[in-house]
Amino acid sequence: MADSAPPVLTCDRDGVRLLTFNRPKRLNAWDQQLMDAMKAAFAAADADASVRALVVTGAGRYYCSGVAFGEMLGPMLPSTLLKMGAAKNEALFENFIGFSKPLFIAANGPALGAGCSRHIRIPAAHCGGCWFLK
Repeated sequence: MADSAPPVLTCDRDGVRLLTFNRPKRLNAWDQQLMDAMKAAFAAADADASVRALVVTGAGRYYCSGVAFGEMLGPMLPSTLLKMGAAKNEALFENFIGFSKPLFIAANGPALGAGCSRHIRIPAAHCGGCWFLK
């Protein structure tokens, strides 16, 4: 039975939107539903004039455990896998790279795979009580 909880949660306060990955039982692993919801949430925050900044975090004990390969992949040729992986990574990272407002990461636990590498272009990240500024 599929989880009926929304894959992302949002909360606004004083011009800051908090976006929370909401798959704590799966350690906030990326699946297509989470990727689609995150893309829509980024677009909504970008278009909303009352949102001045976005903070992204994860529910539960992990920020993000990376891609849920078992949920996203099936049998395929290596060349097909390579093309699909490149397309999905580009779509995923474009949300972060193309976002026009200040963007902060509040990593509340481990950030693995894409959960870690997507922060390369973000000027500040909060991990385990420490802020990392570029």
